[in-house]
Formats: sequence, structure tokens, C-alpha cells
Amino acid sequence: MTRGTWGVLWLGLMAWTAGCDDGGGGSGGAGGGTAADMGGAGGEGGGALQCAASERACAGECIDPASDARHCGGCGNACMTGQRCLEGNCRAPTGEACNGRDDDLDGATDEGDDGNPLQVQCDNLCGAGTRTCTNGQLGECSAPAPQAEACDGADNDCDGKTDEGVTTTYYRDADGDTHGDPALANALQACTPPMGTDYVASNDDCDDGDGDTYPGAAESCADEKDNDCDMVVNNDCPCAPIGDTRPCGADEGACRAGVQTCGEMGWSECGGEDFIGPAEESCTGSDDDCDGNIDENLPEDPWEGLGGNDANNDTCERARPVPAVEEDAEAAVIINDGTLYHAAADAPADSDWYRVNANEGFGFCVPGTRECGMTLAVVFRLPEFALRDDYELCLHYDDGLGCGDVLSTWCMGVDSDEFWSDENGAYSFAVIWDGRCALDSSREFFIEVRGPQNINACSPYTIGMAFSQLEDVECGDDRADPVLVNPNAMGM
Repeated sequence: MTRGTWGVLWLGLMAWTAGCDDGGGGSGGAGGGTAADMGGAGGEGGGALQCAASERACAGECIDPASDARHCGGCGNACMTGQRCLEGNCRAPTGEACNGRDDDLDGATDEGDDGNPLQVQCDNLCGAGTRTCTNGQLGECSAPAPQAEACDGADNDCDGKTDEGVTTTYYRDADGDTHGDPALANALQACTPPMGTDYVASNDDCDDGDGDTYPGAAESCADEKDNDCDMVVNNDCPCAPIGDTRPCGADEGACRAGVQTCGEMGWSECGGEDFIGPAEESCTGSDDDCDGNIDENLPEDPWEGLGGNDANNDTCERARPVPAVEEDAEAAVIINDGTLYHAAADAPADSDWYRVNANEGFGFCVPGTRECGMTLAVVFRLPEFALRDDYELCLHYDDGLGCGDVLSTWCMGVDSDEFWSDENGAYSFAVIWDGRCALDSSREFFIEVRGPQNINACSPYTIGMAFSQLEDVECGDDRADPVLVNPNAMGM
């Protein structure tokens, strides 16, 4: 075959291929010339068909071989009736399976007949369930899982047996003392004691015909039985013979001794005509609980724990503020719950401190003129039956300077006879000072209550305070600071 012949054959093949792919251009004209030069060039063909990258040209059109049922996977490869072209393969619809594909060709994947995710029936020894398809995979079976066997009449562990290994042995309790007969011939296995029968879980009764004989029962010294089932008769009897007596208690404090009597159950409680037993300790001045101590471990007075901490008021620095004593107030300021008492046996002797402000009122006067007879009256009543030499009250004047700058101190004690009243059991005294109109004539004081004999007494004392300007009292020569006066001598 000559070069000219090959050229004609090649051009003819190209022209046929172009006709198949685009179907549009006409055939080129036959070339002229001799065989030696392969003839003249053919005529010009029509325009080429342009398809997308995922498409190809078949029968003069662009098709998608992955989904076109006429050309499924290639030109002219038509699918049969009822089939669909999926991914270049002709497929007929099948039952939906859990595989991440649309098996029934309805446009949905891994769905059931109701449109919800596909479910497959499953079961185990405990029953039936389903497995749900998720992301092309079947999940766990929802059938009930075996459980630990419980005593409930059901086969919880799904082994075909009921309540195996979980029942309780119940023993016959013929005498009703809640302790059963250990004989297995009278026992039974059950989840709960049978209704209407005398069965219990214990099997430690040594005599199931005697309701007074069982472990833990009191041993009687009046019979020949092993009442407490310890295999010993009448052991540990607390007394003998029955009817015997012995002294008990003690003549200590408020207590008085008594007697005990031996009975079938042992010694009786301490009693008798004269017997007085211990009682709860109270503030009576007696040893109520008969432990050799008087009035111990009682509550301390409420002033001991005030002031934002748990510290007591035993020093000036810890003095408790009392309500201000207002001038000409209708009622006096009263402290009636203070005591010289500490609960702890090893605590130091108590002393009580209070801070008192005598506050001047407001009235009409000529500014700068002297105001005479500003008076703070104080009454200190001792607890009932207390001795004078057990208590002392001191009034300290500091003019607001504080504990370190006390200017004057006045004390009421056993040597202050002129201020004492046997009838009232109290000291009465006053301090007086002069002020000036339009200037504040109020004064600050500290009150200290202490026991010279270091007593520890829970009975409360009483302090009363009143503040007023006395009428018909002349001003003193030097009474800017308070001075002590006897109210009885002044006719107050």
C-alpha cells in the first residue's frame, strides 16, 4: 500500500469517526489526483459536539453513562424495562437492606415500609427485640438483657429457672418469740415469710415451745431454765436470794441513800422512803447531781459572749455596752442577768465590766450658763442570800478617754456602810457634775462588778441606773468632773 493509499484510508476513518460523534458535519469531497499523491484534500466537515467532563457523546447527543438508562455504562447499552441505571450499571429494585444504598429504588436509603429507619427483628433468651439501621450498619438488639436473679417469682437471668439461689430459709417460730426452731424439717425456702404463718429468718431458739426463752432474754434466777439460750442455766444472776436488800445511793449533796431489793429479774432500782436520787444541776446553791460540786457547768450570763466574739467581759477592754442612760428617761436602765460565774471548774474568778453613757437631753437655757446637778444615780442589789463581802461594784470615770485613762473610781463594798441598805439588800450612790448650756454635758463611765473572795456564783445581781438634772442644786466650785455623793444624805 502506497503512502497515498494510507492517507486516503486515514482521512476516511477520521471522517467516519467524526460523523459518529457529532452527527452534524457533511462528508468531505473525494480527493483528486493520482495514486502517487493520494489525491486532493477532501471537503470541510461540520462543527464538533461539546460535552461536560462527566458526559459523553452518543447518537448525536451528550449523555451521562452513569445514569442514562438508554446508554448505561456506554453508548447503546440500554437497560431493560423496570431497571434503572445506577453508577453505570442497570439494576432492578430489590428489598431494602441495611447497606447504605437505595435498594428499592424509591429515592430513600435504608428505610422501612413506614419511612422510618429500617428495623430488623431479633431475639435472645430473654425475649424479642429489633435492630435499627444507622449509617448502613445494624445496631444492638433491643431485646431485654439478662439481669441478676432476684427473688420475685420471675426468671430474671433468662436461664429457664426461677428464683434460683436467692431464696431465704425460713424457720418455724411456734412460740412467737421471733426466734425460729433450727430443725430443717420445719423450715422452708421462700422469698418472704408465708402469709399467716409463724416463720422467721432466725434459727437460734433453744426452746421453741417457750416464748420467754430465746437468745438475749433475761436470765431468771427463779427457775431452772436456760432463758437466754447460752447453754448455761441461771448464769450471771445479779443477786440472791430473792427478797434480800442492800443499801444504795449516798448522802452526798442533795442526795439521800436508799435500798435495793433482790427480785427474779435482779436488783431493783434504788428506792425507799428516804431515798433522793441525783437531779439535773441547777442554780440552787446545792449539789443537785450529787457529784461533789455545787452549781457546776451551768450556762454563763448572756453578757459573757457578746461583742462580736466569744470572749468574756472580764476586763475593761471587753466591757459590754449597755443601753444609754438618757436624761429624765421614764424608765431606768436595768442589768438584771449578770453573774459572777464561770462554768469551767478551772476558770479564773469572774468579773464583769460594762460601758455606760449618761446622755444629756435638750432643753431651753441661755448658752454658756452653768447647768448644775447633772446626776447619775446607781443602785446595786446583791443576789438573794449573798454576803456583802462577796460582792463589790466600782464605777470608773474616764471622760471618754478609754480604759487606760480612768480619771476617778468609786467602789461600793463591805466598808461602804453609808451607802448600804439592809432592807433592800443594795448599795445606792450617785455621782454629780456641772455642765454648761449648749455644751454636751454627757459623760462616759465603766462599771466593774467583782468578787473580793473570788466567788463563783450563778445567781444574778441587779444594777439600776438613772440620769437627771437635780433641781435646787447649786453648782460646785469645781464639779466639771463627777464627784461621789450619798443620795440619802441629799434627800434624793
